[in-house]
Amino acid sequence: GAAMASKAIESGRPAGLYRAITWGSALAAAALNVAHTIHRSVPLAVVLGIASMLGVLLWESYAHSQAEHAGGKTGAQLRAELYRTARFRRVSRRMRDLLAAVPGLTEDAAWIVAWR
Repeated sequence: GAAMASKAIESGRPAGLYRAITWGSALAAAALNVAHTIHRSVPLAVVLGIASMLGVLLWESYAHSQAEHAGGKTGAQLRAELYRTARFRRVSRRMRDLLAAVPGLTEDAAWIVAWR
């Protein structure tokens, strides 16, 4: 799952399904580790369960940073866009419509036109 998600991210394809598979596999591994260890030691079972999920969490944070870096936008820019989209929903919807309808139109230009 993680390898396929990484390839999808590198090629610009959607990786949600692969990420879900990766998380599902990690969750299953965590459940098995806890189930096989809980009778010996509860703290050890908890540590092994968390350790099973930690690798996927670290990979997700790395993949997210790579996708952000590949997009050329900083975290502050992404947060500003998210705020703008949430705050001005109608304008954001109009901007997306313009981007879909007019090839080559930049996001900034579409936002300006959508305000009019």
